[in-house]
Amino acid sequence: MVGSGRKGMALPVLLLLMMALTAIGHGALVLSDRELQATWAFRHFLRAETAAKLGLALAWAIPSDTVGERTPWVEETLVDGQTSTGLHFKGIRRWIGPEFFLLEGVGRTEGWRGERRTAWIGWVLSPTVRVRALLAADSSGSEMARAGVPRGPGEELWRTPQGWSTTECDLFKSSQKELDRGASPGMVAPVFGTHRAGMEVEDPGPSLGLLSLSRLLLLSEESELPHRGEPSSDGSRGCPPDDDPVFLGSTGDILLRNGRHCGLLVTAGDLRLAGDSRFQGLAVVGGDLILENGGDFEGLAEVRNRFFQAEDASFRPSLCPVLRALAEIPTLQKPIMVESELKMPPNRVP
Repeated sequence: MVGSGRKGMALPVLLLLMMALTAIGHGALVLSDRELQATWAFRHFLRAETAAKLGLALAWAIPSDTVGERTPWVEETLVDGQTSTGLHFKGIRRWIGPEFFLLEGVGRTEGWRGERRTAWIGWVLSPTVRVRALLAADSSGSEMARAGVPRGPGEELWRTPQGWSTTECDLFKSSQKELDRGASPGMVAPVFGTHRAGMEVEDPGPSLGLLSLSRLLLLSEESELPHRGEPSSDGSRGCPPDDDPVFLGSTGDILLRNGRHCGLLVTAGDLRLAGDSRFQGLAVVGGDLILENGGDFEGLAEVRNRFFQAEDASFRPSLCPVLRALAEIPTLQKPIMVESELKMPPNRVP
């Protein structure tokens, strides 16, 4: 009886062993399935992130002439599409002020409920904000105030510039109303002139918001002005009603002795107007601004060093030619990306 009892235990033990092996196999199968699901989820995650970056890059590449209205926090879809491999991408822009915007990329993939988002902070120059900043304070050590330039909007600043028709300035009536409201000047001090621990000062000269003096020189069109000297006089360049405003830049001194020039003038050295020369617009000067021997300046100037004006020269503050230059020069409207350290890489300007 004892022997037969031992022999009778073989089948139950075998069944228990088979059940244990079945449980282990099932567990391994479930674990493999979970690992497979996790692998596919991670794959979807990476693909959605790629789609989000694609949407962000395509939105960034949208031409600057499509900036449109800058209504704060209103979502504006710039790109929305799908690839042949099942990637859904979208590029969204939201303005968070008159100059700064949030550019967001959204990515999804087929067969996955989730989505990935990535974002950049961008900046586009606003003519009204820049003019308000110029009138509100000296952002780079300019002696413009001590030269007798008015420090706030007034009727004298809105007079029609010499040689212009009244219709030339009617385009900026909305800017006049905004400036007359006396709103905040926005960011006045230049980022690239602000010293912080661990941050190199890229440019000590004047700036236009995030556009430092060196950046402006890089953006300027190939100038007709020589390194040191004077341009040939063609009577008028960049002045209404026939010409668009010009964007002239020079790494050296500029001497204007004749001709009429309208737009934006940027120099790392001195700017000297003399003789039969007239400039109407905005000048960003890294050295001295010198008006002598009949030189005529009408607009605003941001000067790093000193401002000299002889008795036979004239300086008339005027907002219309400045707003026209900042609004109508396409290069100035190119968006730039604001990085975490508030420093742009050398090739970031599109």
